[in-house]
Amino acid sequence: MEQEHLSQQKDNIIDWSSSPILERICNSMLNSYETETGNRHGPLIMHGAHGSGKTSLLSDIFNKCDKWFNSTVFRVIRFSGTTPRSSYNLELLRLICEQICMLFRPSEGYLPKDASFDPLYVNNWFQTLIRRFEDSLNNEMLVIFIDDIHRLNPLDSDIVAALSWLPISLPRNVHVLVTTSLPLESLKLTPVQRERFKNADCYIELPSPTEVPLEARVEDQLQGLENEFGFLAISKLAGFLTCTEFGLSETELLELLMPTSNSAATLSLQAGHFNFSTLCAAKRRMTDIGQQSRFNTTATRSLDDYFPADRKIGACERSHISLYIY
Repeated sequence: MEQEHLSQQKDNIIDWSSSPILERICNSMLNSYETETGNRHGPLIMHGAHGSGKTSLLSDIFNKCDKWFNSTVFRVIRFSGTTPRSSYNLELLRLICEQICMLFRPSEGYLPKDASFDPLYVNNWFQTLIRRFEDSLNNEMLVIFIDDIHRLNPLDSDIVAALSWLPISLPRNVHVLVTTSLPLESLKLTPVQRERFKNADCYIELPSPTEVPLEARVEDQLQGLENEFGFLAISKLAGFLTCTEFGLSETELLELLMPTSNSAATLSLQAGHFNFSTLCAAKRRMTDIGQQSRFNTTATRSLDDYFPADRKIGACERSHISLYIY
């Protein structure tokens, strides 16, 4: 689902197609791959502020990298924080390992018989799979994309540092590309990783956005939703999405927003009630926000704008609206 989501992104705010940054990334990947002596390299970390086009750049690389190489390119993509299993570094690493195993043995399942949740085991599992690609004689490439790696949550069982599994040395036919809104000093890296990733061949600083700030664009979209569907209806919809960590399905939203106690009742947006048609229309409008905010973001409009001051909503009272579009 995440691969399809990225490959179908259409509303890129920044066009990277003729950018020297995209050319630099292409040349870096090609130089590593075309060195027959086995030139090893580090991961590529792209750092930029919110709205700088990190996911747009990742999308361009994802869509074009298979044309850069004269070989079969396998691509693994994860969006940090968009699902429960993509929100914790150990689980995300397990997911990546499972996807790579599916590439090797699509008909035999994707979990080894001795699979474990132990952090050391998962780290070794990942390194073993990387070595399998390095030793492959089939002229195959593996490219791993991780968006917003800073959003991964650490676990008490983490070894040394939460992101210690991120390799500092990769074989010529394996590439790892990640994006982050935090500088290297703020990422949960080991001292060795932090020193290695400072090098120009690993670290790319994206220019700051010069157009309308992301928060302002999301604000405009939210105001448009209110104008079209009404303040009460959007406040209820946004409130439910805010109070759930990973969003709600359409069926769950319908159960909450479409009253069923009275079958003869008229469903009115003015009363804050959606039906299937109006909810689908709202979802399409909110997908536009999702594309502008890179699929999930925190808007600047707080819940105080949607709920009366005397209405208590627990831990979410001072939260901001998080839009999770599936």
